[in-house]
Amino acid sequence: YDEALILFLSKEFKEFFLKDDDHALTLYNQVMRNTNRSIALEEFLVGMKLKERVKISIVDKIKEYSDIKENYGDVLNVSRSGWGYVDIDVEVQGDFFYNCKDKISGDAFNGKIAEYQYLINAGRLHGGSNCGRIILRSSNEKLVYDIVIVNQKDKIDDYLRKKKSTIDFVKNYLSFRTGVIDGKKWKNCVLELAEQRLIYNKNDITGILAKAQVAILNNNEEQA
Repeated sequence: YDEALILFLSKEFKEFFLKDDDHALTLYNQVMRNTNRSIALEEFLVGMKLKERVKISIVDKIKEYSDIKENYGDVLNVSRSGWGYVDIDVEVQGDFFYNCKDKISGDAFNGKIAEYQYLINAGRLHGGSNCGRIILRSSNEKLVYDIVIVNQKDKIDDYLRKKKSTIDFVKNYLSFRTGVIDGKKWKNCVLELAEQRLIYNKNDITGILAKAQVAILNNNEEQA
């Protein structure tokens, strides 16, 4: 492969091997705009129909964990089809991930397999379901790997959630009274916070009173 890449980048390759092939010359000039010369070689060979485009795959689409109490690391195996070069951009979605790389280069493959390590911060997990996602993108494919971590709920989680919600109510009101936000945005925020509380407990008195207050301000006496 290294010898092929050296030949491909040489002056002689274009002047000697491609001199009578207008299609190949045009394609060569196009792919050489890519600063990654390995990708340029790959695109040239595919464009000349000398090889199949490399495809990537993962065995599973979802990984589930339960009761993670300490920081934890795991590996996602990414496979490539056949020989050739492929670069993979990685997007990680989820607050509990940390120190995750944003790319899998072609050099990371050992044969047909590359290992992508992801790390989970246990301190960022809450009781109940924690959902995250790893998205892999090559030049022509997109793969999604979902991660679900289910931790046992306890009373402290409910306490902290309610405490945070109450603080958010106060911050929102102070922003309104000091002119940071207008009345419309304040009411919208109040409703959103109220609905969040009522999702967990439909009889939550703070959520019910907040909705009633907004209804009164909107002159909706029946709802209030």
